Amino acid sequence: MTKVSLRKAKALQNSLQEAITENGYAIDTDIQISEFEDHLKKEASLKAEFSAALSRRGSLLDAVYEIRAMVGAANSASRIDELLCALAKLEKDITLFQVLAKTQPKLENNVIAGMLMKIRNREESSSHHRQSDFVSTTIFDPAEIEKIKWRLAKMKKLKQDVQDQLLELNVQTEITLSSSTTETLKAESIL
Repeated sequence: MTKVSLRKAKALQNSLQEAITENGYAIDTDIQISEFEDHLKKEASLKAEFSAALSRRGSLLDAVYEIRAMVGAANSASRIDELLCALAKLEKDITLFQVLAKTQPKLENNVIAGMLMKIRNREESSSHHRQSDFVSTTIFDPAEIEKIKWRLAKMKKLKQDVQDQLLELNVQTEITLSSSTTETLKAESIL
């Protein structure tokens, strides 16, 4: 039995997936026999290749999913899953606040009132609205935009702290691989 960190386990899973993908395991079951070949011998040879490929594929998949299950259990036990959820929420909040931080401050109330008065007092016979019949502004004054920027900076700092915690936990938390998974990893020259 071999102990590995969660960080190493992730790398092992990736290597196993690469081994599965590289070999494709579109296992050939069709055979073409020429008139000069011994069909029984060729069939037996293909069956042996098929059996070996199927066994290897099974071992690789067993190892991948054993590691995945152990990583999931370790993530839960060490609160990594909770930190990942917090990180995902932070990233969504940061995305929103980055947009809000770029907002232009609203026009001063007296400027808005003056512009609206000018629109009301305009003499026009047309009753339909045009773009110039409206005043466009935002809802945030400069102080509120500064608070948004301050909050954004705090969220970015918190995100970095959470990522640091995750890195530390991924390095410190270990899982124990079964002997069969260890043997598969060694046979594939992954471990």
